[in-house]
Amino acid sequence: MPTVDITAEGAPFSVGVLGPVVARVGEDLSPPPTRQVGRLLATLAGWPGQVVSRESIVQALWGDSPPHTVRNTLQVHVSHLRRWLGQEVIHHRDDGYVLNVPSDSVDVVQFTTLVQSAAAKHRVSDVRGAIDDAQAAVDLVRGPAFPEVQEPDLVARRSRVAELADHLHQDLVEWRLEVAQDSHDVAESVAAARELVARHPFRERGYALLMRALVANGRTAEALMVFDTASAALRHDHGLDPGPELQEIRRRCVEGDPDLLPPALRS
Repeated sequence: MPTVDITAEGAPFSVGVLGPVVARVGEDLSPPPTRQVGRLLATLAGWPGQVVSRESIVQALWGDSPPHTVRNTLQVHVSHLRRWLGQEVIHHRDDGYVLNVPSDSVDVVQFTTLVQSAAAKHRVSDVRGAIDDAQAAVDLVRGPAFPEVQEPDLVARRSRVAELADHLHQDLVEWRLEVAQDSHDVAESVAAARELVARHPFRERGYALLMRALVANGRTAEALMVFDTASAALRHDHGLDPGPELQEIRRRCVEGDPDLLPPALRS
């Protein structure tokens, strides 16, 4: 079984649970020796530096169907985890275990911090800083968080990360459109907005962003066609009319409102 040398001088150690579980030392990735060891590390990484009860770990690894020899089996997985990452990484405390690493060495913690930072920067009009943080957060997500873990709180956090990542993708399209400097920037926004619509055909924000990007690209007629497409999809599948945001953007398209354009292109 390969062992990760987390004491390598100058090589930062981190744990990845936003997708397949990995340990990272510097630029080197090390997968867990077994699936259950990966699930064990993901569970402990949900609360780095805190005691995770044996009950929670059992629920995470086996759900409502633990093996009859669950205590011994868990100890075997803990032993394998220690052989993989080192004895000092996991400690036994009370009736549980602690992942003995700084919280910011876990990618899901880094993700949350970057999401909060991006929102804070955008609130103070540091749009480019917000874009940098949002992109860094999105880049951390390699797949579903805490994969295959059945512990209820981590299952809920898996859904939350997915929702935040989806929202960030939309924010990035909007924020990049805000700072677009030329037709090339706008064309990239059009392509990114089309991806949003294709990924979530019943979310109105994607259509709204695509309409704005098309107007900025000098394609107002296409923007109005996008509104018609959104209307047809919403009415056919949900029996709903477009919401106020889409209706307002359509009105501004028809009236030629220059404020629909990115600030750098309004002149």
